[in-house]
Amino acid sequence: MSRLAVIAGVACWMVAGTASAQNLIGDKPPLISGTDRAKVVFSIAGVVDSATQATYVSCTSLEKTGGKDIHFAVEFFDNGSSANDVAAGDGDEFLSGPGDTDGISTRAITGLSTTEIATPPGIAGIGAARILSTSTKIICAAFVVDPTNGTYLASLPVFKALKQSGD
Repeated sequence: MSRLAVIAGVACWMVAGTASAQNLIGDKPPLISGTDRAKVVFSIAGVVDSATQATYVSCTSLEKTGGKDIHFAVEFFDNGSSANDVAAGDGDEFLSGPGDTDGISTRAITGLSTTEIATPPGIAGIGAARILSTSTKIICAAFVVDPTNGTYLASLPVFKALKQSGD
């Protein structure tokens, strides 16, 4: 095989390998942690991330007693490109049983129990997010908080799937 063919093959593999991390908010959702099929259950507008502001998403299981565990993930977007790779397990959590609540955030937040994504995205302007889940029996809320002390700054709108009220 020629050297040029090998280089071209490696380049194609590298581009294909990064495709899962480059989802757009309207694209088909990736498998959570590469194994669990999920659907977009909610989307969020106004996501921010900086040293003084972090986005925190809290979700609660609505399963009945004896119901299945729910695997959910939050995929954050900065200027249209995804900021974390949920297919690789970055930004996912399990809800084990009815009423179980967990949170996912753009960075560590003092005073809040949360799973932060691997690399804070540093969303310069205003971004977005979508919540993926293996079940629709889930409710979520989103907030902007001060990561240095957990102080609440603002709530963010959470929309069903990718539709705003009135659509």
